[in-house]
Amino acid sequence: MTQSQAIPFILASQSPQRKKILRRLKIPFKIIPSTIRETDPDKIHHFNAKKLVTDLAIKKAKAVAKKFKNRPCIILGADTLVVCNKKILGKPKSEEHARKMLTLLSGRAQQVLTGVCLIKNPEGTLKKGCSVTTLKFKKLDDKTIRHLAKKNRDKSGSYAIQKMKDQNVRIIKGDLDNVIGLPLALVKKLISFYGLNIL
Repeated sequence: MTQSQAIPFILASQSPQRKKILRRLKIPFKIIPSTIRETDPDKIHHFNAKKLVTDLAIKKAKAVAKKFKNRPCIILGADTLVVCNKKILGKPKSEEHARKMLTLLSGRAQQVLTGVCLIKNPEGTLKKGCSVTTLKFKKLDDKTIRHLAKKNRDKSGSYAIQKMKDQNVRIIKGDLDNVIGLPLALVKKLISFYGLNIL
């Protein structure tokens, strides 16, 4: 990054996993969660999943950027969804819904999509992208499904890959960080467009 004067960096998410991944950039950042209401994925055709997840990332970043529109800063918004068997899976609405999701995912290949948006203030310039990872679950037994459904109500697809045993899931193509919640390679690429130091 070429600019000598650094500007603040803001993560528009309260996700613990996104926070952990972002720390790998070794740059300080503030957390100011967006309050944007997420679209019900049951109402969206799976062909539009990439647009949906990117649009949500943009909305999240814009909501926080409005609070700092006259102050130099970079805001990062992100959103993650799972697509399996031509169905978009967001966060489960109940434990029963979580079990249904996991039953659908069991033994099947799936795609995890994370939309990312960066907004640089005060100019309001916007950079966006979407990362896709393909993975496959082994066949999950009823005990595992019940366990995951109870623990991961706040996760898209009702699972946290970082907490699953390696033999339960296999990455076929793409970035593991993306499945956890933030594709760091894409974030680095978007940051590089600005040519800035970030503090």
